[in-house]
Amino acid sequence: MRESVSIWQNHWLLGSSNCNIQDSNVRVDVTQVSKLIDEHTRTWNEELIRSIFTFQEANRIMCIPLAQIRIWFYEPILPRQLIVARWTLHCEDVAKINVDATLNAELRIATSGAIFCDHEGMVLVSFSSTIVEAFDAPSIEAFALRHSESL
Repeated sequence: MRESVSIWQNHWLLGSSNCNIQDSNVRVDVTQVSKLIDEHTRTWNEELIRSIFTFQEANRIMCIPLAQIRIWFYEPILPRQLIVARWTLHCEDVAKINVDATLNAELRIATSGAIFCDHEGMVLVSFSSTIVEAFDAPSIEAFALRHSESL
């Protein structure tokens, strides 16, 4: 999947207004995000990135963590087994609420969300939101809980 992400056409850069690259030195020989990664060291190619992108974009790119190894090659390794299971709650007048949040501390951007399910596991309502100028995970988690209470 990573090999097919276009630097110039896909929305992949968190923190820019529309997740696209803005005003950069477009190079026709570097079109895929995978070309920005040194495959031997599994790190961002900082020299290449700084030669193509603005200072802010380069910093945002290099803040994206890279996996040290790829453990899934998009092909099933083990035989596929079909397991059908559905969460149920025994009381019909009770709902399950799952609330979570994520935080990129360097960019100070967070997301939070919640999903409400009925006793059959069917989604009743859900929400997600992006928070800019986020400072710490406990505050973001609290925000997600507070926002879910209003639903």
